[in-house]
Amino acid sequence: MQLPAELPSRDRRATCPRAYVTWEPRAGGPEEFYLKLGFRPTGERSGGQIVGVRDLRDHRQPGR
Repeated sequence: MQLPAELPSRDRRATCPRAYVTWEPRAGGPEEFYLKLGFRPTGERSGGQIVGVRDLRDHRQPGR
């Protein structure tokens, strides 16, 4: 069985409309990296880490 080279992106957004990440709030940490990718803090914490979310239904490219 051969899989298609690329699945339609609309299908991924429909089944998984948001992506979540966590990061440790510290100097030199990955916060700036995630913010540039379009993640935004939710205001929640998980194990002392900041929870970030990105809406995958938003077609705009982060940082452009």
